[in-house]
Amino acid sequence: MPMLKQRRLIAAKIETVEGTAETLAAADSFLVYDPAITPDIQAHERNPSRITLSPLARVIGARSVSLSFSVELKGSGTAGTAPEYGDLFRACGMSETIVAVTSVTYAPASASIPSLTFAVYGDMNTSSVRYLVAGCRGTYKIEHKVGEPVRIMFDFKGQVVGTLTSDQTMLTGATYDATIPMPFLSTALTLHGDTLRVASLTVDIANTVNLRQDVTTSSGYISAALVTRNPIGNIDPEMELVATHDFYGKWLNGTQGILTYTLGATAGNIVTFNAAKTQYTNVAESDRDGFMVNGIDFSMNMTAGDDEFSLIFT
Repeated sequence: MPMLKQRRLIAAKIETVEGTAETLAAADSFLVYDPAITPDIQAHERNPSRITLSPLARVIGARSVSLSFSVELKGSGTAGTAPEYGDLFRACGMSETIVAVTSVTYAPASASIPSLTFAVYGDMNTSSVRYLVAGCRGTYKIEHKVGEPVRIMFDFKGQVVGTLTSDQTMLTGATYDATIPMPFLSTALTLHGDTLRVASLTVDIANTVNLRQDVTTSSGYISAALVTRNPIGNIDPEMELVATHDFYGKWLNGTQGILTYTLGATAGNIVTFNAAKTQYTNVAESDRDGFMVNGIDFSMNMTAGDDEFSLIFT
């Protein structure tokens, strides 16, 4: 029976012991778009001097996996309840602060970053091929396009568990949050205090994620870890008079200012983004359908530390 790409199921759970795979249940699943698994399995050539030019069998060495997918930026539907992908944020170096019945706030963290176990099932048949990856941490960027639902693009790394794939019974009873995402419209967005005409925005936490080598494991790794982050982004406001918004002056003077927006208006599905120290790192003139536009690259800098930006779900 063929396995359909559209019928894949993905689940994740925070690990009690870093690098040790958790047992996953249907409740650990969540909605994703375009999941992609890329194994990196080393195959070492053996080429000693010998009488023939024919190759010898390779030695299979360390093995890891990259896993990418996107999710919709939306709330849980209940204020004070984390979105179904909240643990993914945490494994990408975000702290999670929950105020019951009120809000859930995510902000960059430099310590106590948990690792995840991921399972990806090839098709939602009774039996399915399951990929199992442990010790995962990652990075993400948020892509906003006018009129479209906002997407969070995740990229994780981890270690291969066993032979990576096995035939397993499909997780049954998976249910998903029914909250409908908001399009990037009617969004109160300001940049350095000014309301500008914007069509797209990308925010990238830009973590550097490296694998931790460990000779005692069968994969050669224990887990992936975050070693640096450099939060950046880009935005494309229409050109304005210098008196209205001095793009080049702000760039040349190293001015820092607030980038903020609020998406949604229904309790449980409101997302507020705030970056207090946004600094232009490049301004490049372009056009959008014949209108003059400034493409701005920016960094998001710290104030006191671990506060470059925040996402607040209310």
